[in-house]
Amino acid sequence: MYKNNLISLIDQVFPGYNTAFSNITSKASLYILKNYPSAEKLLNADKGTLITTLATLSRKSLKWAKTKYNALIDVAKSALKIGCAPKSSEIVIKSMITILKTLIEQKSMIEKEIKAIAENIEEVKLLIGIISAAIFISEIRDFNNFKNARKLVAFCGIDPAVVESGKFKGNKVKMSKRGSGYLRRVLFMIALASIRKNRNSQYINPILYNYYSIKIKSKPKKVALVALMHKIVNYIFAVLRDKKPFRIITLEEHNKLYRQSKLKLSLVS
Repeated sequence: MYKNNLISLIDQVFPGYNTAFSNITSKASLYILKNYPSAEKLLNADKGTLITTLATLSRKSLKWAKTKYNALIDVAKSALKIGCAPKSSEIVIKSMITILKTLIEQKSMIEKEIKAIAENIEEVKLLIGIISAAIFISEIRDFNNFKNARKLVAFCGIDPAVVESGKFKGNKVKMSKRGSGYLRRVLFMIALASIRKNRNSQYINPILYNYYSIKIKSKPKKVALVALMHKIVNYIFAVLRDKKPFRIITLEEHNKLYRQSKLKLSLVS
């Protein structure tokens, strides 16, 4: 809420500021806004000091910092011409930044506490991403309550459901959205993260990305993401059921393991 309020105010003080900083709450961005909360102050700032500080706070090169500085100066010059900032904007900006920094520090402390507790929980250690895993496990509570993956999918509220009421019979299938909204939110974030690229321009999870790319050819993006969430829940169920850490395997490896398990079952029977 405070971040959105700050963005709204910055749009008045520094129109186009997002072209210089896409993340308004980054350390470098908050430094600029706190110390140079007006176009005049930013234009009168010492160039060398500002570039060095930007490079230090962002942990990037001086070349990057110079480019960022030039972008900020362009924004300040444009803002000065428009001149639509309220007189009290500097005070409000500094106040909002103080509150935001406090909230960010508290968020960091809470995450540390979650990680400290999660390190002693076996189910969390089996899954990737401590915070996401901790949220998932805390919401489903006892994994033994779910006999199969379908029940876990239903508990997450991402199973298909047709809206019906009295004599009305619906014909559109949507997510049931039963259960915890936190579960759906964390699954949505995991789904988005799994189809992104890392710094080496490699997909974080190529198997899930291939699955998503196939789905998106015939489905809208949101529907394809829900299908991906289904797949992820199935992965989670298998990991918790077998008590083995998750690892990325190819489709060929998966089919080979499946055939081996079928063969073992037939030999036992």
